Amino acid sequence: MADLSPTAHADLPAADEPPTLEAAALARALGREAARAKRRGTRHIVGAEFPNEGHERASGATSRPAASPQAPQRNATPTNAPAPVRATPAKSTPAKPARQPGPPQVPKAVPRPFAKRPEAKPTLDALRKRIEHCMDCGLSDGARGSGALVGRGSHAPRLILIGDFGGPQERQYGKPFGPAEGELIANLVKKGFGLSPNEVYVTNAVKCPLAQGCQPSPAETKTCARHLDAELALLATDSLAAILAFGPVAASALNLAGRHNQALLYKVGERSIPLVLTSPPRDMLADVSVKNAAWGAMKALLEHFPSPGR
Repeated sequence: MADLSPTAHADLPAADEPPTLEAAALARALGREAARAKRRGTRHIVGAEFPNEGHERASGATSRPAASPQAPQRNATPTNAPAPVRATPAKSTPAKPARQPGPPQVPKAVPRPFAKRPEAKPTLDALRKRIEHCMDCGLSDGARGSGALVGRGSHAPRLILIGDFGGPQERQYGKPFGPAEGELIANLVKKGFGLSPNEVYVTNAVKCPLAQGCQPSPAETKTCARHLDAELALLATDSLAAILAFGPVAASALNLAGRHNQALLYKVGERSIPLVLTSPPRDMLADVSVKNAAWGAMKALLEHFPSPGR
């Protein structure tokens, strides 16, 4: 029989001994958690009992809270399970505003295929400016050359007169022929061929005038002949009837060197123009016999200038 003497249970606390401070604090925490679960609509913690802590240590038993018979076992959650964690909603990216329709796009013009620009048609005025500023040979001097003498007269002539080169007088007057030679030419045109000055074009084979007693070199004559060829090409219209050239320098520029007082046909482009090579006007003024011989050669052109008064 067990010993029930008072001395046998002297080390146990009384049955009505209050719980320790640690157990009271835990009871209050569980009470608050049960209240929160109830407000959330769940009842994970049903209740808790706290026996005398000293008595449990003495007997070696572990007390557990009794489960409520009304709570279904499958939904019961262990008391030591962590509280459910609420999922943090993902941040939503604000939708981009719809693009407002802008003004209607005007289609760009389709580029046209590249076409080479046609070269400008050469003109007599453009050629005259090029001659005035020519620096192609040793006769040129300065920005405007050595005073190059450009041709003058009709742009659709019936007769072209080609001198050889100018001298000091021609430079002074700015004309292909000096005063005395110019008067001889004017009488020849009016009385000999029955033409007016408006039907004649006058030029020189070598455009730059030379000093007294000087002659152009063959290289200078050949260089300047390009300007003469361009002049003839622009003047060889349907109205052109004949060409009259004076002196050996003009004959060389026309590739007719050695011809003198002769009539022949000279090809300009697709046309063959009647041409006479004779002495220069200064030689005619110096010697009457030279003048008469030259007039005899020039008579071959009269048939190309029919005149009612002749």
